[in-house]
Amino acid sequence: MNHLSNPIFDEFERMFHGVSVNTHRHPEGRFIRVAVLPGIGDLPAIRKAMGYAGVASDVNMCSMCKIHKSNIDVLDPPLPTLRTGAEVSEAASMWREATTKKQQQDIFKAHGVRWTSMHRLTYRDPVLHTMLGVMHNWIEGVLQNHFRNKWGIGIQTAKSKATPITPLEDHLNIPIESGDDDQLDTNDEGQIADDEDANGSTDTDTSVETNDSTVSITMPRYGNQAMFTLVQLTTIRTCIANTVIPSWVERPPRNLGEASHGKLKADTWLSLFSVFLPLIIPEIWGDAKYSELRHNFYNVVACTN
Repeated sequence: MNHLSNPIFDEFERMFHGVSVNTHRHPEGRFIRVAVLPGIGDLPAIRKAMGYAGVASDVNMCSMCKIHKSNIDVLDPPLPTLRTGAEVSEAASMWREATTKKQQQDIFKAHGVRWTSMHRLTYRDPVLHTMLGVMHNWIEGVLQNHFRNKWGIGIQTAKSKATPITPLEDHLNIPIESGDDDQLDTNDEGQIADDEDANGSTDTDTSVETNDSTVSITMPRYGNQAMFTLVQLTTIRTCIANTVIPSWVERPPRNLGEASHGKLKADTWLSLFSVFLPLIIPEIWGDAKYSELRHNFYNVVACTN
């Protein structure tokens, strides 16, 4: 990669020190300088362009700090040591000056950095000037995950999977009976949203009779359950189709949630959460029983805008 990018960075270095450019308004020449500061991209692109170790690395998975991969799921870990631009630049120079492949491997294993053409731009900080783009991180990451996985729009339901249930599987789904007449509460609130009794609730409560007392178990309906009824989803699609918008705003597909419209672009995700959903979600989730979902949606929209 460096062999391809080096000629480009030759020009970047020359332009940073400045050149005189003749223009129509300045025939005698005008002195200009060009600098490249932020490196913005998704995680694979950042690692390849800046020479960082991949996100699968145990010790050097992050380009900003030195957190170990084993601590990634700890919600309140001790603050990890932050990387500094000077340390990263020094490690990259050590990697370039190493005389053997083994030395380069040892340096990369210890510091998680190798030399790339970007390190030739000594005026930029390889840590502070390297960032995950909002398009990849928030729009195509957080918003899409919230829409598909948290709300379950576009998930593959039992009907769409078309997997037959054998008599044995059907028998295993029968509610468990205790010695008394009490049974495990198995109403339809935990089924897919277009069931007759679906109401869009975020969780269902199940009570189990024990020897000591009754234990209430809350079962979140995230991950594989749709949060909208078919009527509610149709209302969202109607809003998308009928809303009058400027020509430069990307309109989401009118059959939102169906596989036939294909993968949505970042502009579509952004307009969906900043224009269309704020118009209709407060009406769909206006009742008190949707208060938690509604406030969660408010927070998502506030962060997006």
